[in-house]
Amino acid sequence: VVLSIFTLLSISTGLIYSTEHSVNPDIPTYFDALYFTLTTLTTVGFGDIVPVTPEGKLVVSGSILAGVAVIPAQAGALVEALLARETY
Repeated sequence: VVLSIFTLLSISTGLIYSTEHSVNPDIPTYFDALYFTLTTLTTVGFGDIVPVTPEGKLVVSGSILAGVAVIPAQAGALVEALLARETY
């Protein structure tokens, strides 16, 4: 689960940085892209940074969909494995 979260976070941050940093003054550094990705994937979404390019919006949409699909599935598999282990 942790590896899935780290992978999703790393890929999403890299993609949003590469698509937005040259045209979006709110994402000048990788750290700003990481901040944006964390607030987006945790559904906090402060709104202080938003993607301005269609590519950036596509990256964010894909990241959200991946986060909603992958993280709960991985967490569910982990809980199921832990519960199966306790029954033996």
